[in-house]
Amino acid sequence: MCGATMGKFANASSVLISFAVVLSVLSALAIQSAGVGAVPGATSVGVSPSTQTVLVGENFTVGIAVNPAEPVYGIALELRFDPALVSATEVLAGDLGAVNETDFYLVVKNIFNQEGIVELAGLTVGKVNTISSPGTLATIKFISKSAGTSGLAIEDLGVRKFENEVPVLAPSEASSGGVLVVAPPEVLSVVPSEAAWDPGNEYTITATVGDNNGLSDLDNIIVKAYSGDMAPDASDSERDHYTFWFDPSDNSWHSSLGPEFIDAANCFAPEDLSENEGEYVFAVNLAKIAEPTKWNVCAQAVDSYEIQGSLENAEAVTVMVYTEFSLDRYALNFSGMPGETVNPELGPSIVTVTTNKDFDFRVRLPGDWTTDGLTMPMETTTATGDTTVALTDSYQTVWTGVGYGEDVARQIAWGLNIPDDQGPGTYRTSFYVNVAH
Repeated sequence: MCGATMGKFANASSVLISFAVVLSVLSALAIQSAGVGAVPGATSVGVSPSTQTVLVGENFTVGIAVNPAEPVYGIALELRFDPALVSATEVLAGDLGAVNETDFYLVVKNIFNQEGIVELAGLTVGKVNTISSPGTLATIKFISKSAGTSGLAIEDLGVRKFENEVPVLAPSEASSGGVLVVAPPEVLSVVPSEAAWDPGNEYTITATVGDNNGLSDLDNIIVKAYSGDMAPDASDSERDHYTFWFDPSDNSWHSSLGPEFIDAANCFAPEDLSENEGEYVFAVNLAKIAEPTKWNVCAQAVDSYEIQGSLENAEAVTVMVYTEFSLDRYALNFSGMPGETVNPELGPSIVTVTTNKDFDFRVRLPGDWTTDGLTMPMETTTATGDTTVALTDSYQTVWTGVGYGEDVARQIAWGLNIPDDQGPGTYRTSFYVNVAH
């Protein structure tokens, strides 16, 4: 039993000695670094992916890929990066051992963020265990801190192999990489020229945008206006959602609902694109049926990396109630005898309304019909829409709850009940019509 125990420790000592020998050899590998150009028969060690683009504050990973040109047992290197732009957070062992079905250990994985260095070393145990199939030495986790380009340079690369059971340097070549850290463009403000908008009138929305790479880096400036119960990315409609944009590639201004809603001649973009901040002025108008309520405005800036920044100004605009209407004629002529009920000579009137809010249509008279000292009661006059009313000097509703829209037409039929004892004459009065919300 004591002999078995001694044998177990003896085996462990041989393993520890093997590690010590290999580590001392690996520490000497600093004399071999990556050369320029391909090395015939060399084991390649490279950053994977070689390049990538990440946002400020984003976590990302870098793999150290190994492609042995011959069986090797040990690899050591330093990965250097810009500590002002990125920081390493963790090093994880790769799959070289699993791929090669052998025991491969990542024995050095030191992070020195202040210097911008990650030290890596890995090796097999024993002379019969080697690496001959491609795999990953390690995966390094990073977080980006500031915008800029950080190199990911493999330096002090050393690869070891056995030659006649003697550890020697193996030919190797390094492929470095890099990471581009970008900050999204920033919308600093988005402000309408006025807080109250009448549909059909022109107003401006000014978006102030910043980009660390300069305004020349911007691909699109987008401004949206939408009613308070709509989402920014909802479908556009003349009722409640508008999208406008500026295309810097040809200095053109656009509206998704048609050019009638943006006045390109009164839109302005910065002239000096080398600046990091500028104002984009959109001259826009809303359709006459735009919903009368609180509206939000927002702006988005999209850069050449298809990264965007955005800002919403909630309830920045109140769209006012809009109403316009017309009659197909402005005179009514009745002719009849006492006791008769008559209609105008030209028949019913057509009223046409454009409005952004549901409405009632109402009519009234200022008083009785009159002529040369005679009067005829105003209540003898009727108007018929979806209901019939006898007119007075107060507004009476003849159409109720008509839906908003453009050029909404309704018919009003007029009638006059001439009293049996009404004296002859030419009677006159005025008709007042009203759209009420």
